[in-house]
Amino acid sequence: MAQKTFAETLYGFLERIELILVAALGVSLLTQYLKVAGAATGIQLSLSGLAGVYFLMAYRPPAQAPSGEKKGFSELLSLTILPKVLWIGCAVGAIGILFQLLKLDGAREMLTIHASTGGIGIILLAVLSLQQGNDSNPFIPVLYRAVPLLLVTLYMLLM
Repeated sequence: MAQKTFAETLYGFLERIELILVAALGVSLLTQYLKVAGAATGIQLSLSGLAGVYFLMAYRPPAQAPSGEKKGFSELLSLTILPKVLWIGCAVGAIGILFQLLKLDGAREMLTIHASTGGIGIILLAVLSLQQGNDSNPFIPVLYRAVPLLLVTLYMLLM
């Protein structure tokens, strides 16, 4: 059995932390709905933690291509650049949502940045995915985070 590298261990740990933070956010939102004291603190902590996790996930090393195989610009764009942009956009979106809930200055700007980068990135990934015809796309995990955050961001921008 091959030993895991530090990066593999770190990103596996970050994925587990993300699950815990999403669960904490869900519980905090439920307690906020039930008007329990202290729910806002849980929302703030979990959104801040999620933003940090999303920012760190942008630095995950891309999967290595088999040696000797050359990749073009569209593969570089879809496998490396766009996922990094979407991860950082998710971090900005999570902080923007936090700022919007706290009614701080700059919230609308952060939500606008996330909406524009997320929307353009998702559209480009869809076009490149159809063009390349990949079945096992490594950018699917970032889409699972970017699309719901984009919907929440658009809701908050329009309300």
